[in-house]
Amino acid sequence: MKKTKIILFLAFTIAVIAFGIYSLKSERYKDTIRPAVKKVVMSVYNAFRDSDVTPESIHIKIKEKHFKKIKKIRDQALDDGYFIRDKDKYFPAKISLNDTIYDVKLRLKGDLTDHFDTDKWSYRIKVLDGKKILNMTTFSIQHPYTRNFIWEWVFHQAMKREGIIALDYKFINVSINNSDYGIFAMEEHFNDHMLAKNGREPAPILKFDEELNNQEYVKNKKLGIKNASNIDHYISSNIEIYGTGKTLDDSVKLGLQAKGLELLENFRTRKLKTSEVFNVQKLAKLFAIADLLSANHSLSWVNQRYYFDSKTNYLEPVAYDAGVYFPDTKNSGILHFNKGLQDSTKLYDELITNMSSDTIFYNQYLKELQRVSNGEYVQTILNGISNDIKRNLSILNTEFPRVRFDENLLYQRQKQIRSILSPTNCVIAYLDKNNELKLGNVQMLPVKVLEIIQNDSLLVKINRIIPGILTNKPIHYTYLKPQWNSFQDVHRKKLAVKYCIIGMGDIKYEKVKFIDSSFN
Repeated sequence: MKKTKIILFLAFTIAVIAFGIYSLKSERYKDTIRPAVKKVVMSVYNAFRDSDVTPESIHIKIKEKHFKKIKKIRDQALDDGYFIRDKDKYFPAKISLNDTIYDVKLRLKGDLTDHFDTDKWSYRIKVLDGKKILNMTTFSIQHPYTRNFIWEWVFHQAMKREGIIALDYKFINVSINNSDYGIFAMEEHFNDHMLAKNGREPAPILKFDEELNNQEYVKNKKLGIKNASNIDHYISSNIEIYGTGKTLDDSVKLGLQAKGLELLENFRTRKLKTSEVFNVQKLAKLFAIADLLSANHSLSWVNQRYYFDSKTNYLEPVAYDAGVYFPDTKNSGILHFNKGLQDSTKLYDELITNMSSDTIFYNQYLKELQRVSNGEYVQTILNGISNDIKRNLSILNTEFPRVRFDENLLYQRQKQIRSILSPTNCVIAYLDKNNELKLGNVQMLPVKVLEIIQNDSLLVKINRIIPGILTNKPIHYTYLKPQWNSFQDVHRKKLAVKYCIIGMGDIKYEKVKFIDSSFN
């Protein structure tokens, strides 16, 4: 029997290849033939797979006149290169699941064209009449590719295990108007029900709204010019409050919204520091895990979300839109942070620059990086979710057979972080003939120069922070002329700089080199 299956499978494969070569010449290949062939191929493939996992299936019914309007909006988004959404433009629909029919309203969602350039369009769906579908009251469905398949699910699981507010995320089968569209990612949206599942009380969730940025992009694209108005960053964005807190009395809700808005606005204008606005421990954890998972897309200003905790009067991060892509070293959070104690040259990085300028937060962030890069950390997470990873992969593989989860990428990422946190050398120090000190930081992490020692004894206290070196930029030198307490020329060769990396406990030393000339 097994031999017969193999022969049939090989014969079918050869036939499909031959048909595919022929079909490539057809103009109908992309729109008609390819989807049909893929469906047949995957049906045969799944028949040979040894899996008994069946995904949940939802069936969406949309009236033809409404679907035509949705398609028109989708086509316009493809032409513009961005989706300029009308947040009130929802269409009525019905969803059936396990013989139960739900009234819903839905609209397209997503900013970029990856949400619309296949037959799996992204939708935001609200369940009406206080009901829930798969324990969600509001959710999105989208092509699993838009969140990089299994990795987005892993991201939210890791965040939940650290006590970070995170979303329910699963993979389901979707049909629309009796057409089977295959596997979608189902992503929970922000509301009171989501907060309750995370053990939080109803309260506002805030974000910097990117809609002005999107509108500016579309306008300039039509004009054939690049953005020149600086509307493409969080400084000029509106602060949006999600529709949470509906279970609260209006006066209470408005009061919480006002407090949350005031905090975020005072942070944006730098009237308050990071540690005065945010729950530093949770924010540092989110950034560190984003580093570990190469999920730095979640750290951009358009993706950060904040829950106002009325008990502590701090903003708390909400995990969202990881965008995990390995390998990713150029855009890692730790590389963003080497700009933290100096001015950023890119307005897009201004939010991270602002956050990391607070050494209280920066110290906590590096401590969290040390913790998550510990060899046992990844294994502890995987031990708790390995069975669910297999189940989700089994669902994804019914349509995407090449999707895999490679845990070695996480272990490799830990090595990268440990290497960054343990540089071979950090500081170079020179002393000229006028006893002026020249200090430079040769790596990305900021260091704090504590003192100059002579013969292992304190000579002079410094307590100066030197920012890390920016990628492809020259070393930034700091020049000091200390008030030497007991300096003697004969002991110049025995001078050393005592310093530490910000947030790290290890004390390091670097010999001072003498230059028989002046820096000036």
